[in-house]
Amino acid sequence: RQPKKIQEIPNAVEDLFFTTGKDTTFYKDWGINSERWEGIVVWVGRASYGKGLQNLKLAVKKLKNILFFFAGGDDGYLPTLKKLYQDCENVMFSERFITPEKQLDMYSAADVSVLPSLHEAFGLVILESLAQGVSVISTSRGGPSEVFDKTDAVKLLDPEKQEDWKLSIE
Repeated sequence: RQPKKIQEIPNAVEDLFFTTGKDTTFYKDWGINSERWEGIVVWVGRASYGKGLQNLKLAVKKLKNILFFFAGGDDGYLPTLKKLYQDCENVMFSERFITPEKQLDMYSAADVSVLPSLHEAFGLVILESLAQGVSVISTSRGGPSEVFDKTDAVKLLDPEKQEDWKLSIE
């Protein structure tokens, strides 16, 4: 009998994302005083220009009572982002990828998850966020608009319209 040469690998949200994290663990791990913030906005990904974090600058500047937590590794753009947001006390960078277990804790604390990419092929983090019951604001460019254009589950925005992002987050 020959060994099976093809192995099926599901392309979906890990079962783990259908369990609940602990917001208190997230606050403790990152030294966050939850009482200081009116809300928490999270982003998960690879820090690169194409992921559009620079387009949240207006929201970050105007919404000083909201914490923006950017979780992910560096694709060479992190120093630029850190410089862009250096005077913003309401921005935190994990500066590295965090484990799915730690993402659960982060989502447990989050009020909204954002994906402001200039173009996104699909956006698996949208499904992970939704599985955790977190509201999502996503780019309207690419896959998210094809999957979520006829649903209220995800708000789709032009990634470069900073005022729209600010208004949608507040």
